[in-house]
Order: sequence, then structure tokens, then C-alpha cells
Amino acid sequence: MDSLDFGLFSPKAPLSKLVIQSLPIVWIGFLSLWPALLSQFLQMLWCVPILEDETVVSRLLPSPDVRCGSSDHLPSAAVAICGLLGWCVGIPIALAVRLVSLEDRQTPENYRKYGYFIQGYEPQYWWWDILIKRADIGAMMVITYTSIVPDSEAKLMLFPVLSGLQLAMACWIKPFSNDQAEILDVLEVSLAAIRFLLFSSVGALLILNPSAGTASCLATMLFVALLTACVYFILHVVAQLLRDASLNPEKPPEGFSKPIMKIVGRQMHFAVCAGILNEEN
Repeated sequence: MDSLDFGLFSPKAPLSKLVIQSLPIVWIGFLSLWPALLSQFLQMLWCVPILEDETVVSRLLPSPDVRCGSSDHLPSAAVAICGLLGWCVGIPIALAVRLVSLEDRQTPENYRKYGYFIQGYEPQYWWWDILIKRADIGAMMVITYTSIVPDSEAKLMLFPVLSGLQLAMACWIKPFSNDQAEILDVLEVSLAAIRFLLFSSVGALLILNPSAGTASCLATMLFVALLTACVYFILHVVAQLLRDASLNPEKPPEGFSKPIMKIVGRQMHFAVCAGILNEEN
């Protein structure tokens, strides 16, 4: 690792070797672009029925001047279908197949290459982010950006169902590592519960149609719940940084590359070191 540039590239390596060594970054780039491309591809197929001269015509919602199934729409539809199959479905499955083919995913070499996708998970649940989370995002986007559910209110009613399924799976499987009293699983379940509460409350408002005062009270409760979840998450992040600084008092916590974060890291490091010195005195 000390002899590699950025932990990936061999010094003065030939171009062919650099291409192979760049594959971990390529995988990260593919999955980083995955949600944006998925939404764009789905919108290229998002057709809605429109009444025109007592005739229902299916038109492309992002470009209503394009009639679905016409010669103007077929090229973009073909691109969208190829993109959905090749990119949005093929990339996660290809990465999963690649990880399955490894004899030991926890070796230093394999972990150096693919640790971005499996770090923090139990070894048997390495597929959680690659498959389950992608399937969850994909289902939400399919409902949002297609006419598979034509009614907008029905779309909002399905979101609590998907959120509840994700919450149940997170509670049942608990995919994250059990370090530090399973705090990662607690955070995952807490945030999934907030998501379920948010969509359920929106669905309840649509069905019950309460008064303005009741809706304002419910909105305030939701805002407090979201704020509490954010504060809870931030507190655990800060606590982890302070813990890392206390375990390595001779150097600041890693991960502070930006100037502002460096200042924050130095201040946290200084506070921890000062506390250690006070205890020693």
C-alpha cells in the first residue's frame, strides 16, 4: 500500500496496467451515476394518456409534442430500454457477479479494490448496498417516473408500502457490522422508520383531508422527527470522530481533506488532546 499512488496505482506503470488498476474507480463512477441515469432513462418512456378531440392519445410527458410509439419516439425509447437493461440492471448485477467470483472478499487486496461497496457490512451481507438498496431506489423511481401507476395519489400511497418493506428488511436482516453496539444498524433502522413515517403521514393527509390546524400540527411533528433524526446522525458522526482522535492522540482524525474540515478536525483533535492532558495531570 505504501508503494502505491492513492492506494491503487503502481508508480511508472504501463498504460495497460493503469487501466486494470483503475477498475475500482470505474465501478464507483458507474454506481454514482446510476440513480441519475435511471431517472433519465425512465422519463424517456414516461407516457401519459391525454384526451384530444374526444380521443385518448398517449404522449411523452417530458415532451408532450412527441406521441408514444411514433417514429419520433422509437429511437429514444430504444436508447432508454438499452440503457435500463445494460446500465441500470446490468451494472449492479455485473458487480455482484464479480464479488461472488472472489474466493475471499476480505483479503487486503480484494478489500482494497472493492472495500468501497462492502465496508461496514457483515461479510455475509456484502450484497446489501449493491442489490437491495439499488432495488429499493429502482422501485421508487419506476413508480415516480413511469405510468405503471397512473394516478399521482396512488403513487404516494405506494411509497409507504415500499418504505415499510425496506424498514422490515433492515430490522430483520441487520446487515451492518456489529461494532460499537450495532450503531450502524440502529441508524439504518431509525432513518428507515423516519422515511416510513414521512410517506405514511403524507398518505394519511391525502385520504383523511384534515383541517388546516391538524395538518399544521402533523407537519410540525414530522419536522421535529426529521430534525431529531438528523441531529442523532450528526451526533454519532462527531462521536466517532472524537473516538478516533482519542485512540490516535498524536495525529488528527483522517478524512479532513478540505480546508474547513481540516480546521474542524484540528479543533476536535486539540480538544481531545487537552482532555487527555488534563486527565494525566
